[in-house]
Amino acid sequence: MTGAATVVTGLAHRIQILQESLAGKKRCRTLGKPSKELGDLQHRFEAARGYDIEHEAKSTLAGLGFKESGFRPAAPTSPAAG
Repeated sequence: MTGAATVVTGLAHRIQILQESLAGKKRCRTLGKPSKELGDLQHRFEAARGYDIEHEAKSTLAGLGFKESGFRPAAPTSPAAG
């Protein structure tokens, strides 16, 4: 079973790839499909509360007494085998 965090991370990664791919292209017919896919992915990311995760994590850690100066991104993990 895939966890919500894994789904959000996967969506964020795919969004980044599409954004980078589209960044160098000029407006033309070939942007239609990637642009639609990007919009769909952004909608799914928002529905999964992907934009809220970092804020909620910081709020939780601060509530537990951790200082924000000590926060750092977690190391990437690979999906569990199974």
